[in-house]
Amino acid sequence: MALFKIIWSIDALASFVVFYFFFIGVRDRSVSSRNISLWTVILAALGIILLGSIWLRNHHYGTMALGLLLVLALPALFYFIYLLIVMFSTGRWN
Repeated sequence: MALFKIIWSIDALASFVVFYFFFIGVRDRSVSSRNISLWTVILAALGIILLGSIWLRNHHYGTMALGLLLVLALPALFYFIYLLIVMFSTGRWN
């Protein structure tokens, strides 16, 4: 139960970042009719992951719900670890 909430929170935070970039793109008009279909697929996938995991957990498919959440949580965690390494390493990156 606690593991589900932690992983779901990570997914919600990653989804918030994607929605933030979407709305920034809508405001500065970089999201246009050319690429709105890609954005639609991305936003729909995020909704399916977040809402689908809750639906699966409520119907007693906890393992499948965690598996669905890990589809987004693992890349998000790896990227966060990568950013921490880049920020706190003392090596030269040029």
